[in-house]
Amino acid sequence: MNYQPYDARTFFLICLFGWGPVVCDTQVLEQDIICEEHDAYIPPIEWTIKNNFTPSDLQSLKVKLGGSSEQSPTLNISWTISADGSIAILKATMIRIENLRNYMSHSFQCKYTQTFLTQTDPWNKQWEFYFSGFNAEPETHYYVSAFNIPTANIEGDPPTKSQTFKTPDCENDNVKYHEHCVSEGSLWEPNISSFFTGDEVEVVFTTSKHSLKYDILLFSCKKPSENLDNCEFLNMITAEFQANETRSTKRIKANNKDCEILVIQIVPYFHGCQSDCLRHAKHMDCKIESPTETTPKNPDKKESQLLIIAATLVFAILLVVSIYAVWKSGKTRRCLADSASNNCNGSPATVLIIYSLESRIFQKAVVAFAEFLQLHCRCKVIIDIWQTQKIAEMGQVQWLATQKETADKIVVICSNSAKSKWNSTSNPTAEDYTVSTALEDMYSLTLNMFSSDLKCPAALNKYMVVYFDEISTGKNIPPAFNFCKSYSLMKEIGKICKSMHGAPDHRFSQDTDTLLCSKFPRNKESTQQLRNAILELKEWEKSMLV
Repeated sequence: MNYQPYDARTFFLICLFGWGPVVCDTQVLEQDIICEEHDAYIPPIEWTIKNNFTPSDLQSLKVKLGGSSEQSPTLNISWTISADGSIAILKATMIRIENLRNYMSHSFQCKYTQTFLTQTDPWNKQWEFYFSGFNAEPETHYYVSAFNIPTANIEGDPPTKSQTFKTPDCENDNVKYHEHCVSEGSLWEPNISSFFTGDEVEVVFTTSKHSLKYDILLFSCKKPSENLDNCEFLNMITAEFQANETRSTKRIKANNKDCEILVIQIVPYFHGCQSDCLRHAKHMDCKIESPTETTPKNPDKKESQLLIIAATLVFAILLVVSIYAVWKSGKTRRCLADSASNNCNGSPATVLIIYSLESRIFQKAVVAFAEFLQLHCRCKVIIDIWQTQKIAEMGQVQWLATQKETADKIVVICSNSAKSKWNSTSNPTAEDYTVSTALEDMYSLTLNMFSSDLKCPAALNKYMVVYFDEISTGKNIPPAFNFCKSYSLMKEIGKICKSMHGAPDHRFSQDTDTLLCSKFPRNKESTQQLRNAILELKEWEKSMLV
């Protein structure tokens, strides 16, 4: 390998005679990567160029399973760059993924958008990047390798890091949504129920749209067991249904009426596995009687008295609960209206902030808003820029899925381009192989992950949309969030602050000075910082239009 480590004297000469602005500048660097698919069987063009200096090998390479529920699995590949002087000549990192089952290879070239000005990131840690744009197959071994560009010269040793990773089978929650697993019935839940009707067993189960044919088998077992090794086969029928995912019924002869030992097994015929698909079995539930055999019973006098007493008790309990709820509601309203410090009982609301990274000035305003929520609104704020290390360790998808579950409120901050980004995310082109792995991609990923929630009216109360007045308007809100409550900063800051705890909008004033904790002198600084950050953003927006 041609790279020669820099000692202190060499580093001083580099700073003095030419590379000073590149290696020695200590300003905070905006850094991103753009990963594009590269022909795995054609060497990168950088191999044909002789270089006087080449970057160090990667410090580390990690491979994890990415993706989430209702998405196909991906390989979440992260790497750390060595913190030394050679980072100044680092242009890109090549990632090669080989499927060891069919020996198909894929390569991705991740180019760094800026020249590295510092050996560590703004948090004084080694630069770390990640790529999750490769869809993985279930139960497959992958060989993942990575090397930096410019590559070593022909006579040198190519710097490389590698990992072998095996994806789990279709029983894994993050894999069962893969097309291959779905074709083998990974999502099918038959929910079998059964009861006797004469000398037959009536079997009711939910069919799948991926299978038209089913075998229904009946066994007699000596004792309850998860397997059928010690069971005797009694009867079998084959049934065909329309693929409509409905509850379907079939009857099968059962000469043995000893319900305790009967087991029903359903064998589907999915396209991916035919007769060798996962089977579902269930013991007969002897407590369930056939609907045709159930006759109503006339309650006697004693039973009637018990029913009356039970109904009276239920009514009394409901009355007490209703009175308590009204009293509690009034107390909560008084607490929200009168407490200047928002010092009501209860834990702080956990708030997840999602935003589109338009610029560092826009991000500065978002961070100022996050700090304001923590100081004024008794909120525990989760935002990507404060958890970059966790994102790198867990991957974007897993991090977002975890925060979604823990958050009481999810706040989406919209910019001028929020709607256009949503449209591009909702309508990707098949020819687009570019994958952005910066924090700004968190916005598009969030919209895709959370869009299913927005179709459920019960989940809408968890989501809020915020936009900066005089910079963007309600017209910039993506269509998916039209049914969520939207607020304007700074005009409606009071409503935003109080609605984090579920209080109704009509209880608040829109005056930005009447905040929950405005009497605390220690919080006035953060309020002014938020105003200044928004003013700075407005000035920047105006300058961009000139």
